[in-house]
Amino acid sequence: MKILITIFFILAASSTRASHNQLWVGFKKKDVSTVKFINGLNNSFFKETIGIGKGKGLLAYQPYITNMNGEVPDGVVLITYENEERYNAIKSSPEGERYGKSHWDYFDKETSIRIAAQLYQGALTEDAAFELAPAFHDWQKGTTHVAIYARNPDFEFIKTAEAFNDLKKRKEVNNSVLLITKKWIIEYRSLKKKHSKFISLPLKLLELKRLPSSSLENMKEPVGFADGINVLF
Repeated sequence: MKILITIFFILAASSTRASHNQLWVGFKKKDVSTVKFINGLNNSFFKETIGIGKGKGLLAYQPYITNMNGEVPDGVVLITYENEERYNAIKSSPEGERYGKSHWDYFDKETSIRIAAQLYQGALTEDAAFELAPAFHDWQKGTTHVAIYARNPDFEFIKTAEAFNDLKKRKEVNNSVLLITKKWIIEYRSLKKKHSKFISLPLKLLELKRLPSSSLENMKEPVGFADGINVLF
């Protein structure tokens, strides 16, 4: 009986353990054409990401290419791992090191950033990512929306934090990851059902996309402008 109780608590703890979510915010290298950038991501980069992480701790991969109009980053991605330890193991492997360097074939090293999400505890700060429900792991089963908002001069941290916190009260919301910078704000939100209504934060919305779910092999068309994918694997 004691053994069964111990196993139960181990399984319960593992099911509620926080996953490790990272936001990648990428800016295209100036000497890389837009065509080469988009083709490279679709034909090589997306596949390399899945190839290096599948079965080794990668839980979800959700890239989005923006309108690339100069007002916002050129590409954003939410990447979910089982935990930080498994991410570090991938990163430090020979394949992981090669993959890390391959980012700079497409993205500008000086302006692109990777930020790990932390638990939201009531306050938002600049240049940090926050999430509502770290114990939520399965972004592949939920329906993901990507929203990019403008950072207006009258932006209020407290008002935005209150609206972000209110998402906890919405039964249709699985999780939300939010990043605030000096110029724009990025949100990835998982909703329980495909047709759940996305209610944006009280900010100026620049881009909004519901990501279709598909394996890379079954994609009908490559990811293009203002488009993305919730990769199934």
